[in-house]
Parts: sequence; C-alpha cells; structure tokens
Amino acid sequence: MNEPGARSPAPGGAVPPAVPGCGCPACAERPGGPGDAPAPVVLVLVGAAGSGKTTLRRALLERTGGALPVVSLDDLRRELRAADAAAGRPVRELQGYSLPAVRRAQRRCRALAGLGAGYLADATHLRRAERVVHVRAAAAAGLPAEAVLLPDLPLAELLRRDGARPPDERVPADVLARHAHRRSLLTAAGLRADGFTVVHEVGWARCGAADGEERGHVVGDGELVGREGVEGPVVTPDGRYLVVRGRLWRRSDPSLPEERRAGLVAELMAARRAEGAGLRARDDAAVCAARERVQAAKEALGERGPVWWSDGAPDLTRHLVRTTPYADWFAALGGAGEPGAPA
Repeated sequence: MNEPGARSPAPGGAVPPAVPGCGCPACAERPGGPGDAPAPVVLVLVGAAGSGKTTLRRALLERTGGALPVVSLDDLRRELRAADAAAGRPVRELQGYSLPAVRRAQRRCRALAGLGAGYLADATHLRRAERVVHVRAAAAAGLPAEAVLLPDLPLAELLRRDGARPPDERVPADVLARHAHRRSLLTAAGLRADGFTVVHEVGWARCGAADGEERGHVVGDGELVGREGVEGPVVTPDGRYLVVRGRLWRRSDPSLPEERRAGLVAELMAARRAEGAGLRARDDAAVCAARERVQAAKEALGERGPVWWSDGAPDLTRHLVRTTPYADWFAALGGAGEPGAPA
C-alpha cells in the first residue's frame, strides 16, 4: 500500500484536471481547455460555507465534461430530506440531515475510490479528521489526493452570502463563525502535512458592485470563475465560447444529443490516456495514433475543426478576449478574467 498522499501514475498517463482559479505550477502544466479529460483523482474542497465551493465545482464539471464524480454533503442532505417527504415521514431542516449525509458520503467515497474512479468531495473539510479520510482512501486505491483551499473570506461576507440562500438552507450564524475561524487557521503547508500531494489555492478578488458595495468573487491566474449572478465559467452571450485565463475556448456543439456527447467525451478520455501511455513508453506511433483520436473526438464535439454555427463568424478559439469582438462585453463585466487580474 502507498503511504498516504503518495502519487501513483495515473491510468494511461493522463493527469488530474487543472483547478479553475488556481495558478499553481501543477495546474499550469495540465490541460487547460474545456473538454480535456482528467485522470482519476481524489479532489477535496476545503472552505467555509459560502466561500465558493459550489461555483468552483460547477466550473470543474464544465471543464471536465462532467467526468469527475461528485460527492456533495449538500446534495446528500437534500436527497435524505426528499426521501423523508416521499415516505410521508416528518421533514427536518436541511442541517438536521448532516450526520446521515456524512455517513452516506463516506460510503460513496470509499466505493468510488475502490473502483479507481476518483471523486470530487464537496464539503467544508475544515477539520483534519474530515480531510485525512480522503487522503487514506486515495492512498488505498493508488490515486493522487489533492486539496483545493478556498479563500479565507471575512465573516461578514460569509453571512451576506448565506443570507441569499433559501431560508431552510441557511447555515446558523454561530456555525459560520466557527467556519471562518477554522478556515483562518488553515494553510497550504498544513494541508500538505495532512498528506495531500498538491494543494490548489483559489484567491478572492474584490470588485465594486452596482450599489457601491464590494462583492467577492473567485478568480485566479487571470481566470474568472464566478461572480455575483454568474455560475461557473463565463460564457459569451452567443454561447459559443468559454473564457478561460483571459482566452476564448470554443464550446461543444449544443445541438449534439446527450447520449452522443457522452460517448464522445468517453472516447476523448480514452484517447488522452492512450496518448499518455504512448509518451511514457516512448512509442511515437502510439502517440501519433492517440492524438489523431483526440483530434477526431474534439472535432466531433465541435470544439475543433469546422465551427458549428452558420452565420460565417470566424473561429476565435485561443484568442485573447480583449482582442476580439467580445472585448466590450467582457470589459463591462469589470475586467476580471484578464491576465493580471488580482488573485
């Protein structure tokens, strides 16, 4: 068995996904475009309630084509409450389902790690005992364990964000205060000491809102990940591109049937793994064949090759947003997402 946190080679030579908002060297070396397939990894979000975990999760799923399984305490609480309602049992406040949700999450995480699938653990993980469970599960399965450290937000900001939640999903103020305190004690070095081999730090920028109040939004390495009123990566108004690190990346063809899309994403992942295996084996022919498969899958998805729209507009993939016709639109968002944006 590997030591906790020890990195094993990813299946087929693929790598875990780059984390939106993180500018660490590991992410800089990873596929940065939407649709690039990740290798299995145990990825653990660490942050207070309201610090941006859900937004970051959506961005990761968008980037990986939904290939990374998610185990979310919030989702499990809702499942348990819905089950009570369906069975005619008394329904509690959402936070009242925390203990059974934790137990169910632990079972799911063990099962996914045991299958070698990896997962994204979406919970606060502000206590060491909550984090090392995932490190040990990853080590037992021979998977890398990585942490994403969400920003250390002021309690006032956490309370403001919590106030925007539906009343039955709000976190008690005293619990948020404990979250803020525990998060303030955490560092990337401390998470590495827990056994995580990579710790991604996501920063918090501040921008003036329309009413003059400063609003928080998660950014990093020039990429806008989330802001008030926006969920996940920024999409151009015509739906053709995502903005990633200040550049445009063509989205897949929205007219593709979901079954067809899922099949193409699976083929893309397999081709990426084959490419990695060929690189490790120094087999040029295998690498060439795998890259042809990658190209074919991306063209079929509509992310490369002929564009999927018909109005004659050119393909602006990889262009800096500020040099394209989307420049004024993007500037109106406040300039976040441009290279050099505060992190």
